[in-house]
Amino acid sequence: MAETTTASRTTRQLKKQIQQQNEEIANLRARLSDLRDDMAVMTRTITTFQDKVQKDMTTAFEGLKNLSER
Repeated sequence: MAETTTASRTTRQLKKQIQQQNEEIANLRARLSDLRDDMAVMTRTITTFQDKVQKDMTTAFEGLKNLSER
């Protein structure tokens, strides 16, 4: 009878551990999803920033070119 009680206790502990691990995995998946979303936003922001800097630099160089041609 003692073996059955020990086995039952071990089974309960393992089930509890599995439940905790499932919850942790769910939290990690949600966090990973958030990080992917953040990364996509950052990528778009950087691309927009690069485009604006490129346009500003082109405008500045064109202005300098026009000044030097005078």
